[in-house]
Amino acid sequence: MFEKLLAVIFRGLILLAVCLLPVHAQDFPIKTIKIIVPYAPGGASDILARIVAEDMSKSYGQSVVIENKAGASGTTGSEIVSRSPPDGYTLVMGTSASHSVNTIAFAKTYDPLTAFTSVALLTVAPNVIFVSPSLPIYTPADLVKYLKTNPGTGIATSGPATSGRFAAELFMAKVGVDLTIVPYAGSAPAAADVRAGHAKIGITDLLAPTPFIKNGSVRAIAVTSLQRSSSLPDVPTVAESLSPGFDAVAWIALFAPPQTPPAIVNKLNASVKKVLTIPEVKLRVDALGHDMALGSPTDLHEYVRADIARWKEVAKTNKLNF
Repeated sequence: MFEKLLAVIFRGLILLAVCLLPVHAQDFPIKTIKIIVPYAPGGASDILARIVAEDMSKSYGQSVVIENKAGASGTTGSEIVSRSPPDGYTLVMGTSASHSVNTIAFAKTYDPLTAFTSVALLTVAPNVIFVSPSLPIYTPADLVKYLKTNPGTGIATSGPATSGRFAAELFMAKVGVDLTIVPYAGSAPAAADVRAGHAKIGITDLLAPTPFIKNGSVRAIAVTSLQRSSSLPDVPTVAESLSPGFDAVAWIALFAPPQTPPAIVNKLNASVKKVLTIPEVKLRVDALGHDMALGSPTDLHEYVRADIARWKEVAKTNKLNF
């Protein structure tokens, strides 16, 4: 009798939760939302998070705050969110590093496809291959000729588990050259060393080297997206000049804890889309060298799945050991 009573109470609680869920989703948010950026302040994901938070706060009438939790190539802050309550109030501004290539570089890290709920892909951005002006390299063909003549040349990347590093690995696999990967602690020091001549070649996201490219202190050779970058329209792509179909972009996306209710996820997705279509916001995003890439939560989930599969294949082909 007692067991039957417990069963009835349990079913009643489940029914109550199901009935209340749409109300909670409709009222969401009723308190401060926290977006964790798993990197130090000043990078593209941090800047984008602050842009989004500012306008979401206005739209919701609730504070949207940023917390920087850097460490372990983005996994430290991301893991905090993966263990947070699935109520939409703790989110992470993930990247192609923290939610894709880290799964290859760090075997014991989380599985991005199950440890998070996809909310929205925000932006994508090519990496750019750039060189010291002291080198006689002006075109992608010049770059290949130089690397064939100088096998093992070092290439500065923004870290051991970043989109830039894996773009360099893909470049070697597709173009048939030999490079020595030199990982730095971020794109800024990598770009600075190429500018100073301490490194000959670099490959990072656009944010750090673009000012140097525009003032002539480094020379851009190619970008790694399928289409040319709106920030560097005169710089050819690897795909058009060396390897058709070559695509190795960095991306930024918003994720929630696993099992976050779809109604809340969809509300967050709609809010992000609304923010990023504001003309003033688009100009600020363009300044980062990023392009909008808005879609549904399902689109993001499948995008991450395909990205991970691509980099696993590159790691296998190049026999990468971390």
